[in-house]
Amino acid sequence: MSGVTARLERLVREHQARWRAPSVVAAVVRDGEPLWSFAVGVVDLSGTPATTSHSYRVGSITKTFTAALVMSLRDGGLLGLDEPLSTYVAEVGGRSKVTVRQALSHLSGIQREPVGEVWVTGEPPDVDGLAASLAEVEWVLPQGRRFHYSNLAYALLGLAAERVTGKPWEELVTGRLFEPLSMGRTTAAPSEPAATGFFVHPHTDVAVAEQPIDARAVSPAMQMWSTVEDLARWAGFLATGHDAVLTAATIDEMTTLAVMADPIRWSLGYGLGLMVHRRGDRLLVGHAGAMPGFLADVLVSRGDKLGAVVMTNTGVGADTPDLAGQLIEAVLEDEPAAPPVWTPPAPPPAEAAELVGSWWLEGDEFVFRWRDGRLQAKRSGAPDWAEPSTFEPLGGDRWRTGNAGEVGEILQVLRASDGTVAELRWASYKASRTPEPAFPVDES
Repeated sequence: MSGVTARLERLVREHQARWRAPSVVAAVVRDGEPLWSFAVGVVDLSGTPATTSHSYRVGSITKTFTAALVMSLRDGGLLGLDEPLSTYVAEVGGRSKVTVRQALSHLSGIQREPVGEVWVTGEPPDVDGLAASLAEVEWVLPQGRRFHYSNLAYALLGLAAERVTGKPWEELVTGRLFEPLSMGRTTAAPSEPAATGFFVHPHTDVAVAEQPIDARAVSPAMQMWSTVEDLARWAGFLATGHDAVLTAATIDEMTTLAVMADPIRWSLGYGLGLMVHRRGDRLLVGHAGAMPGFLADVLVSRGDKLGAVVMTNTGVGADTPDLAGQLIEAVLEDEPAAPPVWTPPAPPPAEAAELVGSWWLEGDEFVFRWRDGRLQAKRSGAPDWAEPSTFEPLGGDRWRTGNAGEVGEILQVLRASDGTVAELRWASYKASRTPEPAFPVDES
């Protein structure tokens, strides 16, 4: 790691100076283990040096906690993603059939903020006030029409979680997420030592302290404080999963693109509570956070099991997602992960062994292989980065396709009279051992 440390520290120092940010703290985590962390600048006007132990407000990164909580409740059978949100928050009423899934992906069409002037008064509603105001809420777009960011939607998701469990949202995220992941410094109120948030004037560079606001009923969208070390644990969790919290399969579901938030350049999308960034040919998942006086980002390259966290105590002028992306790219360029050692596997089971080799769908060759303990298939000539289709045996010469092309479809094995494999039917399409036309002309 020593070869890239100087580069990472230089990146942070350059951005802290360019942003005119009182302080910047950052960390990188790989394979779930801390790799590097660094702090530069001051956390208050007395000149107290920033450290990686200081607590910063993380704003909308809180949404990733609420989303993970909702997915945990779904996995536990307490709510359904495709159920109307009104099933769990009756005050939403019958004006909209928006689902929990659409609320998670910012496809609900509900207005961005609670009723009133939260960002003028600095006084969000309490839970009773929020529930009472729902009759006045505007659905500014038809559900599912397009991406429309909504703090209100996440307030309602948090309220739904409270009602199906009978427990407060803060207690739920603490017990279900933070305690299993040893994130003891991730809290609804700042834990000492804590950084002061500032507004840095763009013309004079004068830093003015911001008064923290209590998000109250909107806490599931924006309330939490954390340290760079705790958020690095969260990044590691998003990269690999943690069976005591969410499985890797559920995180796969959360990171699957649901809507394009940037329909012009396709550089930013949204899954179930997670942003999906495109940086060149690489997809990174995570979330940004902003509150008065603070900006933050957590970003993960799941394929590389690598994550970066950036936090700062200025509320303007800092592009924390870009710096987090640069930190990930620096590590991948200077310290690429060593490939795993290959060892010869055990022979495949008989039902898989007889399927390996080339199969043709008309003129397209698909090569079936036994890899990593699974039957896989990939189109001949596909790029290296393309994932193969995988197959899970169902019995009776039937397999279920997982991953990549034809996901969810059945692969059916057809046998000749002597019991040997004659053909395949993949999503009902015929596959043969040699290339054949689909419907040859009968010239008899």
